[in-house]
Amino acid sequence: MGKIIKVGFTVCVHICILAALGVAIFYIIFTPRDVRFHVTDAALTKFDLTANNTLFFKLELNMAIRNPNRRIGFYYDRFLAVASYRKKSIGAAKLGSFYQGHKTTTFWKPVFEGSHFLTLSGKDLRKFEEEKSIGIYSVDVVIYLRVKARFGKIKTDYYEPGKVKCHLKVPLSSYHSSSGFKTTKCKSHGFYTDHHYKINDDYTYGTYPYG
Repeated sequence: MGKIIKVGFTVCVHICILAALGVAIFYIIFTPRDVRFHVTDAALTKFDLTANNTLFFKLELNMAIRNPNRRIGFYYDRFLAVASYRKKSIGAAKLGSFYQGHKTTTFWKPVFEGSHFLTLSGKDLRKFEEEKSIGIYSVDVVIYLRVKARFGKIKTDYYEPGKVKCHLKVPLSSYHSSSGFKTTKCKSHGFYTDHHYKINDDYTYGTYPYG
């Protein structure tokens, strides 16, 4: 009788171990992971603020967008990047609709170029003068998305994930002979949650709030 109980106990232990292993494997394979965004390089060739508060700028970025999921792909219907300085929007760039498959990396080179009315005062103006003196500017890029997730034959409706925020320190090219830019990981939260942004699809960057 004791031997039967011992064998039964051993079998139960093995079953529990196999069940736990199965749950762990399922979690690793099927648990959705956030898409990762990195700015791998940046070139700031113009950043001039005139006396009449007009900012002339040209900023070029190299971005890597990584889907780390093994079973989930994404359809991107909106991919809008808004550049800001001192929490004021100065330019925007967009990427056309595309599908990103499993375990793939998409590369994008957005360019922000033009002129924009920009008023700075108080600590913002002092910060600008400080950064101008060293030739390194703090530029923030916020990415607004509209995506649809695909798991096998199952597709979600389109939704708007949490904003992707890239806080960059970009050297002005005329001040620095080499790039000097350090790869920056962008922050995002709630990639699988619909945030319902009130954003117009005409991509008029002046209508987009910072942050």
